[in-house]
Amino acid sequence: AQKNRKLGLPVLLGLCSGIILFAAWFTSSYLLNNWYYSPFGDTINLMVVLLTILMSIFLLIVPGLYFGITEGVKLGFVCFITTVLTLFILGVITIAILLFLFPFNEGPIVSY
Repeated sequence: AQKNRKLGLPVLLGLCSGIILFAAWFTSSYLLNNWYYSPFGDTINLMVVLLTILMSIFLLIVPGLYFGITEGVKLGFVCFITTVLTLFILGVITIAILLFLFPFNEGPIVSY
């Protein structure tokens, strides 16, 4: 029971980290598509991209590194792998939803 309790926190933190990271990517994609034509569009886009990169590095590395240092390397890897698997699963679900909402066309539209 103690081992499962010790394993639960890295898995939960990895899951939360992956969900927050996915939400950050989704939000930055939305912002980049909608703020392009504002008066400060280039500056805002650059700031959004840099903040997303910084947050991605932080949320991918820091939780696993924290558990690796405090609890041991095994729990650090568990946290990192959980984050990566969460991102992979959310990505597959998103692609499936987008393919369902916007299916492929029959082919190119050619007008004669």
